[in-house]
Amino acid sequence: YITHSTMRTAEEALNNEGFVKVHRSYIVNVKKIQSFSENNVLINGVQIPVSKTNKSVLLEKLKTS
Repeated sequence: YITHSTMRTAEEALNNEGFVKVHRSYIVNVKKIQSFSENNVLINGVQIPVSKTNKSVLLEKLKTS
């Protein structure tokens, strides 16, 4: 989706809705993650990068989901 808001605004709006920021340019729905590797998540056959700084947040979300 194309939006004219900032990633920070989107992240704040989706924070408690099962979404997590995995990279500077990506926010993903945790329930849609098919697999997780060292530096990527797979959603609908598309690999999305996971940054080192956001990896720990993603792991915490995956544990609670």
